[in-house]
Amino acid sequence: MVTTRKKQDAGSQRDDMQSLPTDEAVKLFQAWSKSEDDTKPVQRICELTGGLPLAVRLAGKYIFETGEPVSEYLEDLENTPLEELNQGDRKLESVPVLLKRSLNQVSDNAISIIGIAGILAFSSFSKEVIQAAMPDIPIKKPINELNNYGLLNRIDKRFIISHALIHTYARENHNPDNKVIERISEYYNSYAREYREQGPKGYEVLDKEKKHIMRVTEECKTRKIWQWVNELVWAVGNIGGYFYTCGYWVEHKAALTLGIYAAKKTHDIKSQCEFLNNLGVTYRNLGQTIESIKLFKQSLKISDRLVKDKILSNLGNAYCDLGQTEKAIKCYEKALSVGRYIGSKHRESSILGNMGNAFYAYGQLLKAIECYDKALSISREIGARKDEGIWLGNIGVLYRDLGQTEKAIEYCEQALSISRDIGHMKNEANQLNILGSVYCDLGETEKAIEYYKKSHSICREIGHRHGEVICLSNLGKAYTDLTT
Repeated sequence: MVTTRKKQDAGSQRDDMQSLPTDEAVKLFQAWSKSEDDTKPVQRICELTGGLPLAVRLAGKYIFETGEPVSEYLEDLENTPLEELNQGDRKLESVPVLLKRSLNQVSDNAISIIGIAGILAFSSFSKEVIQAAMPDIPIKKPINELNNYGLLNRIDKRFIISHALIHTYARENHNPDNKVIERISEYYNSYAREYREQGPKGYEVLDKEKKHIMRVTEECKTRKIWQWVNELVWAVGNIGGYFYTCGYWVEHKAALTLGIYAAKKTHDIKSQCEFLNNLGVTYRNLGQTIESIKLFKQSLKISDRLVKDKILSNLGNAYCDLGQTEKAIKCYEKALSVGRYIGSKHRESSILGNMGNAFYAYGQLLKAIECYDKALSISREIGARKDEGIWLGNIGVLYRDLGQTEKAIEYCEQALSISRDIGHMKNEANQLNILGSVYCDLGETEKAIEYYKKSHSICREIGHRHGEVICLSNLGKAYTDLTT
């Protein structure tokens, strides 16, 4: 048997060596450490080494020779993995020495590519980002070279560094210069802006690049390339955009936090204000309402008149969440005053709708209807059909609560018709569910069940899990009513 890193030397009978599975890695560690310890720290060590036999052996050998507690070694391994796996100047004593010798066998262009891949997340990447980073160099041959030596693995049309320790080594020892980072940032900025405009289909494409976009943004922060931190955060961190719509709250928080930091460094008040407001919305969606209020207030302090109404409205929403309805209504009143001053009909409609929600929560149903009616009128005036459907539906719910079922059905049917016309499936499902409840109130249980089933079907189709739960609960109650 001949061992080699170069795939083409192995011929047709090649058998690629794989990393050890965790249970086998644990056994190898135990054999070298002379310990039967099978605790979570040992498993974590084997996971961090990625099952690389040399790395597992060196870790076990170190524990045996020093007697250091496994938990202490694990902490150091998580922070400085290559340093902890460097126990001599020979390749069988050191993972860094082994990796250095492996990279010495490939061309300078191949080493540049592995350095660029080290800047990205440890995840599959496209050759297009590599080409964007190295625009004047043909990349096909050096990529194939890295693949041939087992340093990169091909996954369909994408590539990934073959081991986490190689990724760490590349990042620490073959870091590209700032010009390369800027070219990568420009690539992902354009990419994110292009695909976010395509809605759900574009978001599926962006999912493959999500980790890389965040990693590059973090790298720009480390290198103090503030312009590209700012640009990348604007590309993915806006309300109603990619991270927000997909519910990627962890990434959204991280991106906006980076954006706020960069905006402060460059004294970009506009971006700082927007990012603080957006972060407040994110915290509110996560149920961290007190923190969201703090962020909205920070944003208000540095806001200009053009965005003040939007922030005040968000602050009102947060107070509503806490049940502090009077405070919420005061925020909406201030927001309305500002919104009317700057002449934004769309924002005025939205604020009136939020105020209607607050009055509804406060039990003042007639005032709520008055707000929704005003919002509805403005939405029709400016042709905002999605909002028109929402306000019609809200009015329908209020008339149901007031016991005026005929009016409730009239408004909900109008809302349903608009939702179908514009293809707003989530609102269509909501209106079908509300109509089901109205017919339940009328004692027409079988008809109600038909509406609940249609709503449930749509919720399943679009992945609206919360809506599914509500429909199933309503169906259960309706079937119970039929049998009693």
